[in-house]
Amino acid sequence: MKKFVFGKIKYTLIGVIALTAFIFAGCGRNPAKAFYGTFKSSVDISGYVRENADEWTSTALMSELIDSDDIIANIRLNVIIRFNEDGSWTMKADESSYEDTVADAYEKMTVLVRELLKLRLEAAGETEYDDDALDELTEETLGMTLSEYVDEYVTDIVPSFDELSKIYDTDGKYEVTEALLIREEVQETYFAGEDTIVITNNVAGDSAWENDYPMILVREGVTEPEPVETEASGDDENAPADTDNDSDEKEVIELN
Repeated sequence: MKKFVFGKIKYTLIGVIALTAFIFAGCGRNPAKAFYGTFKSSVDISGYVRENADEWTSTALMSELIDSDDIIANIRLNVIIRFNEDGSWTMKADESSYEDTVADAYEKMTVLVRELLKLRLEAAGETEYDDDALDELTEETLGMTLSEYVDEYVTDIVPSFDELSKIYDTDGKYEVTEALLIREEVQETYFAGEDTIVITNNVAGDSAWENDYPMILVREGVTEPEPVETEASGDDENAPADTDNDSDEKEVIELN
């Protein structure tokens, strides 16, 4: 009569049960859950503003004396992005932020015009004008400050909200893996926190967010989101390349 070694059978069964539980736990994990809901983010519309600003300065001033890229930059419009549980997503321009976007654009346009006027004066041999002196000269000559002049006479440098909506309002289908956000043909790496998602890079397809990485999404209703620790896995071929000497270091992105 054969004797059963109960101890070995017992521990073998425990091992099988533990392995099965581990497998099913992994299968049940859904990284897309971190995306479910509505988020706020922003996009850089400086290129559109710069195009209109350059057209104005080319006829009014010596625009070849300065590179507007250095001044007309980082002009942002808020967008609302929603990821639904059915695998659909939408993005819409946020009209409530449009006035702030326009104000920022005109503030930077004023800086550009001031710098161009200074360069014109210097070309004419007038070198004593600093910012304050130039503002005084403008007010004496035009009867208004340079900022008021730009507001009144430099028109249409910011596309209308309807025009921006046509550019940025979009929708589609998405999938999420442990490493990638997949929006049709676009594949992007990301890091997800409890209330924030940082979309870090584009690894496939043409993304409308190309100039906005890292694209920071903050869950709607959160006023002070937590910092997101971003750590690229060395085993993940889709993760961003680690150029630091210490591959274990984490980059912490502070969200304002």
